[in-house]
Amino acid sequence: MQDTDRKAFDEILGEIFAAIDKPLGESQRSAFWKALSDLSILEFARIRDHLLREWREQDPPRKFTPGDIWRARKALRAAAPTKQADDGWRGDDWDQRANLRMLSRVMRAVMARRAYDETQLRAMAAFKNHWAELMRTAAVDGEIPIQDQDESWRECMRMADAAMVQERAA
Repeated sequence: MQDTDRKAFDEILGEIFAAIDKPLGESQRSAFWKALSDLSILEFARIRDHLLREWREQDPPRKFTPGDIWRARKALRAAAPTKQADDGWRGDDWDQRANLRMLSRVMRAVMARRAYDETQLRAMAAFKNHWAELMRTAAVDGEIPIQDQDESWRECMRMADAAMVQERAA
């Protein structure tokens, strides 16, 4: 904290001591000021808010020290990220590529002010999955030349379009 923060610091500290119903003398204010000088005034205000919320659910301590402020600061730190939850995705790189190709196709249609209905999307998704399976089985060392991928994709989408037309006619 900076010297210009002293007034705000004294107010925040006074609120904390009022919440625990303890007197706060000038020597205590000075001791807390020195012990907490590495905090920012914003951090100190957040700690006060945290402590006041905490004391709503449990009794405030009988004795209060700068160490209690530092412990509260530690409790306010963001927890380390937990292991990412399993979202159920079981696809591979070819499934991802197929999804991106289909997304691109749908977005181009949207930009052209066309829309696919649910039945059409299902037909496209079936052929998208078929394309991914074709790529998976044909890949050598996990790769296929992009021209071959594009050609196969165009053929799968041609078949999807034909299936959509046939479905609409039925």
